[in-house]
Amino acid sequence: MRRVFRLAPLAVLFLAATTACVPRGVDFGPDAEQAAAVTVINEMAHPMIVWFDDGTGERLLGTVAAGSRDRFVIAGTTATTVSVIARDEAETQTVRRTVTLVPAESVEVRLN
Repeated sequence: MRRVFRLAPLAVLFLAATTACVPRGVDFGPDAEQAAAVTVINEMAHPMIVWFDDGTGERLLGTVAAGSRDRFVIAGTTATTVSVIARDEAETQTVRRTVTLVPAESVEVRLN
């Protein structure tokens, strides 16, 4: 029995090493060069949390600081038209814009 316990750390090390070398299947959606994107320009005086909705539900993109811009890749959708929704943290202000996605381009969305 003691021999099993002595070999256990070696077995764990072996499994960790072999699992780390196995390629992982990662779905990046469309080809990175062909992916559509939105550049969100936040003209508001406070940060806005941004989502997109392609008709299947809202998906978080990220937060854009007050008076700044950020670019987000829209992946995992086949829709050509999506809604970009932005809300402040207190959810007192909501901005909704309809955007037509263009492959390999970034469409500007202004929050004002």
